[in-house]
Amino acid sequence: MKRHYQETAVLPDWTDPTGLLGFVNPLANPPAYQETETLRFLMAADSQRDQPFFLCLDEMNLARVEHYFAPFLSAMEGRSTRLSIHAAGDVVENVPTTVPWPRNLVIVGTVNMDETTHPFSDKVLDRAFTFEFWDVDLPGWRKRALAKGAAPELVGRVGDALEALYAALYPARRHFGYRACDEVLAFCQAFAGPDPAVALDAAVLAKVLPKIRGDGGGALPKALEEARAVCSAHALKTSADRLARMAEQLRAQGVVRFWS
Repeated sequence: MKRHYQETAVLPDWTDPTGLLGFVNPLANPPAYQETETLRFLMAADSQRDQPFFLCLDEMNLARVEHYFAPFLSAMEGRSTRLSIHAAGDVVENVPTTVPWPRNLVIVGTVNMDETTHPFSDKVLDRAFTFEFWDVDLPGWRKRALAKGAAPELVGRVGDALEALYAALYPARRHFGYRACDEVLAFCQAFAGPDPAVALDAAVLAKVLPKIRGDGGGALPKALEEARAVCSAHALKTSADRLARMAEQLRAQGVVRFWS
């Protein structure tokens, strides 16, 4: 299945399709086409039209989709049945000027919507299905951690604290995902001290709390108070103290962020 799946990391400096489709290198003698893995993948999809191919654009909106993805958007609209690769006058070998739009190709993009990314225009949204993934299956995460050999007692201790924190922060949309859970557990596994609560406290402070920010107009005030109570109940003193200070800042200033 791997040859039918391609993951391409989108870079912030992409302003045209060359990051996906390549370009003619005029400095080569003779001029040569700088192919990309994505272009080779598209050509493979065209050569095996009876098989499904899946292209994943990771962090798709780090660059403006309308710029680097323009040929694909036009093909999706049906204005063209072919993707333009390079000009007809270019003298290059092994790469055609156009390739057919592979109807057996499924394109998926992963995105985060925050201050480091670009929003999507209606032009892009009209050509896509949008799925949000907010929920985290923490019981399932526990099972996977145990299957990988983690100590049951540690998984129980970490899992109990993370599930309670997740429930407290979820209404304010400041909860965390699987990566944070994995790294908190790994941090605690590497801890060599006598009190495992010290490691869990440090891990929560370093991995969970820094993403908390917002204003006092919604569910955040209650979420901070409940998260502080969770940390206190699990003997996470440093994290509880930090949450108490953040709650006080929110009351005093109307906004809060971890780094203040």
